[in-house]
Amino acid sequence: MEAGVNRPPITIPPSGNAKHSLPDSYAFVPAVALKTTAVAVPECSVSEVTSCLDEAITQERRWIEDALPHLETKLTCGDAIAWAAYHASIQPPVEDPPALHALLPLFYEKSATPAMIKHGMDVLRQAVEFLNPGQIPVTTFDQPRFVLAKCIQWKWPGTHDEKVHVVMLGGLHTEMAFWNTLGDVLDGSGWTTALTEAGVASPGTANSYLKAAHLTRTRRAHQTTLLTLHNLQKEAFLLSEGSKDYVCFNAWKNDMQKKSPTFMYWDLVMKYETLILIFIRAHRKKNFPLYVQVLD
Repeated sequence: MEAGVNRPPITIPPSGNAKHSLPDSYAFVPAVALKTTAVAVPECSVSEVTSCLDEAITQERRWIEDALPHLETKLTCGDAIAWAAYHASIQPPVEDPPALHALLPLFYEKSATPAMIKHGMDVLRQAVEFLNPGQIPVTTFDQPRFVLAKCIQWKWPGTHDEKVHVVMLGGLHTEMAFWNTLGDVLDGSGWTTALTEAGVASPGTANSYLKAAHLTRTRRAHQTTLLTLHNLQKEAFLLSEGSKDYVCFNAWKNDMQKKSPTFMYWDLVMKYETLILIFIRAHRKKNFPLYVQVLD
């Protein structure tokens, strides 16, 4: 790729009597016709991604094994029992170059329209090509606008398809959808009652976790739930007969899933919570292969 063009900074508001006018190619939003109810998805071939999910699950298991002993002791300042604190403590220092941020002039037009979405993709593509020729632009949308962007890519495959413009659903909205879906699974299970009786949250706050009304609190509640369920599984396994190694634990868990629907249900909840936490970690660490695998 070429080096691009260095541009001098623009002072806003301009000093003196100088005024900056936007070019028509930027300010004018061309009208487009797009029927979102009749889209044709083009065929494409996707190469298989190297599996990295097993290692990610192992890292989550290490966090649990590190955190469980702290449940029985008094915490000190250096204890990284929280999920985010533990993974931050074991992450090697990374010296990424600082990102360059820029705010483009805003539009008066409504953003959730095919014309504005297509024009925005065109403007971003031109800006990226000007500053860094050859780079494929990546645009993140929330859910309603993501749908329009995909329809635009499918209708104009030559200029806007996945090979020339990457369109992503925002990680925040995806995480909220995950917790919301898991909330549907947990609805009526007694989970919110258990959180209330344990003093984790008030009844109203606990019920809000089912819909992920407050993302950070919902995430912490599920981290607490995951640790608690693992602790209960460990205690039940230690009370069972036979060896106590990891292989026997997996065999015991598989046997319990066949015997008890309740055990199988909460084990499924644990798996969902683990996968969502892996998704969050992949998004934060910019691990795109792992990000794709969790979604798959």
